[in-house]
Amino acid sequence: MLFVYEDKGDIQKQIERGTIAMFAESVIKSPSWQDSDAAQVAEAFLLNQFDMDFTGSEYQSLEPYNSYSAHNSMQWQQFLAQKAQGAFIEGMETLFDDRSFYKSQTLGWNEFSDIIYDETGRAWSEGFEPPVPDPVVEDTTYSYRVMIDWEEGSTTAEIRFEADSIAIDQLVSVDAEVIGLSETQMRELTFTGASDGVVLNVPSMLENIKLTIKGRNDIELNPEKPFLFWMYQLRNDDEEERRAEAANGISSYSDNPDIELLLNDVLRSEESDMVIAEVLKSMSEITDGASGTDERFMQFSGSNYAMNIRIAAVEALSNYEGNERVISRLQNIIRQESSDSLQTTALQSLSKIVDTERLAGITSSFIAGNQIPDHVPFLLYTLAENGAGEQAVVLADKTLEWNTPYDVTGEIIRFLIETDESSVNWQNRLPELMSNPHPGVRLAAAEAILKLSAGSRSDFIDTILPNEFDERVRRKLREM
Repeated sequence: MLFVYEDKGDIQKQIERGTIAMFAESVIKSPSWQDSDAAQVAEAFLLNQFDMDFTGSEYQSLEPYNSYSAHNSMQWQQFLAQKAQGAFIEGMETLFDDRSFYKSQTLGWNEFSDIIYDETGRAWSEGFEPPVPDPVVEDTTYSYRVMIDWEEGSTTAEIRFEADSIAIDQLVSVDAEVIGLSETQMRELTFTGASDGVVLNVPSMLENIKLTIKGRNDIELNPEKPFLFWMYQLRNDDEEERRAEAANGISSYSDNPDIELLLNDVLRSEESDMVIAEVLKSMSEITDGASGTDERFMQFSGSNYAMNIRIAAVEALSNYEGNERVISRLQNIIRQESSDSLQTTALQSLSKIVDTERLAGITSSFIAGNQIPDHVPFLLYTLAENGAGEQAVVLADKTLEWNTPYDVTGEIIRFLIETDESSVNWQNRLPELMSNPHPGVRLAAAEAILKLSAGSRSDFIDTILPNEFDERVRRKLREM
């Protein structure tokens, strides 16, 4: 019998591979599942002979259930095509040509390689040395705070460079664009080490100083500027990245009485999604959930805005604890939106503004409608972290009644293993989990058998082991 799967690649290729695998295993039988390489290499040899390539990324992503999975034959395909010695290939060709393998034999790897040696006079690995990978050298990156100090009307500005962690030991050149009221000047600065600084002569009517490192991308400068510099950059810079940087930097001046007026003015005129998102983040820090400021973020969370703007607005709604309009808005986003990142952000915000009892009720309603199954584990963990572990366990069991995706089921099982110590609960839960058709679910659930009492554990394993076909699960059960 040959099984094919809708979600595991091209159906025709699955049938082709399965047919060849069945033939290979019919003529070279493995003495045990631990010693299946002979059949696997025979399968790979035939796949290569028929120019059937199963080494692409689509097939490498298949989940390896056991030693007979596609992963092993794909590895042998790559070995035969790229690394195996000619004598080994010639030996296999001879053995198939003279029909040595057209009768059923039980061969482990040692017996199989002996046959190759007897045919060719050379060991299969003779002359083959596994490639030694080059050591991975991670590129060093450097991060510096750059503090620009200037008093309004002064003709000098001080610029200090402070390393955040690793300091560079080379002299770094920096282009400084000094923007005055009537002219712009270009200067070249240098710095090195953990701490360095320079004093610049500047116009008394100074608008901004912009710094750029040219010719290298391993140094990050994080400027801290006077409020007037950020304000000028946010309103006037041609580059949206610079304007977004200014929108972020200006939030450190939350006590300035003009800042909220400035940001509102920018929101009315700005066209860049990147900049608008940064402005909303800064406004969120500045307003910090103040009464009457939620409407702005509700507006920008609407579907007529770009996704990064909506996410920034939804993040800001996490400041409005107990606000029923905000709670309702977040629940609607969670239920109606298809974007996973937006749903995740809305759930995170919602969990911060409702109490544990309310969150449990909301989670229950999501589970009852089989809504957002991918996000249920997050809600369960959040409830448990807030002292509602027992409620979360009950909700987790309800979720398992639905046909949830395998990865979600696995997460819920892991949550239950971490949270529920009741042997009675596991005695009721495990029979169904261990009869699940997905071997990954059974493997995850097998960990929980240790939650049973010693006597119950032994009886339960004796009951399910004869019907278990997945070698990983069988091995796990035998180890208990």
